[in-house]
Amino acid sequence: MNNMNIIILAIINGFVLSSMYAIASLGLTLQWGVLKVLNFSHGLFMTWGAYIAYWIIAVHGGSYLIALPSAIITSFFMGFLLYYLVIGPLQERSKTEIVSNVFIGTLAVSIILENLVLIIFGGRYKGISTIVPGFTNILGAQVSNQQILLIFLGPLCFGVLFYFLSRTRLGMAVRAVAQDNVGAAIVGIDSKKVFAFTVSIGSCLAGLAGVLLGAYYYLSPQMGSSPLITALFVLVLGGMGSVKGTILASYIIGFIDAFSRFYIGNFWADPILFAIFILVILFRPQGLYGVK
Repeated sequence: MNNMNIIILAIINGFVLSSMYAIASLGLTLQWGVLKVLNFSHGLFMTWGAYIAYWIIAVHGGSYLIALPSAIITSFFMGFLLYYLVIGPLQERSKTEIVSNVFIGTLAVSIILENLVLIIFGGRYKGISTIVPGFTNILGAQVSNQQILLIFLGPLCFGVLFYFLSRTRLGMAVRAVAQDNVGAAIVGIDSKKVFAFTVSIGSCLAGLAGVLLGAYYYLSPQMGSSPLITALFVLVLGGMGSVKGTILASYIIGFIDAFSRFYIGNFWADPILFAIFILVILFRPQGLYGVK
């Protein structure tokens, strides 16, 4: 493999990682922007999305046409349950320490969900078939059709989310609650329903990211932990609650990660990301598009 092929593969891999990081991070960004809380069970929603797809495809012989909507819909309703059973009650009972209490509550939920996955599916690594089989030759480099699909899925999710937030009544209600919760209540917007819907949309995106990760890598009960940490990096770099910042930060982190793995090695890729995270916290804690 010549140097040009390596560069092409690194660029392709950068777009793939960026797309997956963006889908995984958008849910966290949306939840922080509206509720001002960090949902640390987000990674386990990715895990559950992947295992629902595995259960339908590998266990019952189904297809992605069934598995993908099933994972997304299940994640949506799990998000509703998460809000009404955990986040919502904590919002009402702990006005001053809501961030730390929701962190503890959702962390407990993630531990419960991880152990449920372990009990139901076991601890061994599992795999599911690729969404789109085959390869395509791009300037002499063999690129899987699965990677090409992932590259375009990220921008598609951005477009759908932007359309929802800017063109639909519910999306405008979400934006209104994010900007001024009290003002939104005065004009008749039910903030609790908006909160629940926001958590559910974030869970949907996590479930989708989980299916994509499972089809691209492998499945394990701990598979959501690493993407969750990367999503937090993206959230901080982009600016807490900024969708535009999250998208830009996803591509920055994705390309740094991809080129680090190709040219420095997998061992150094994660320390480099941690170093970037520390530098952002020290010198620009508000991120690219956040507020001081």
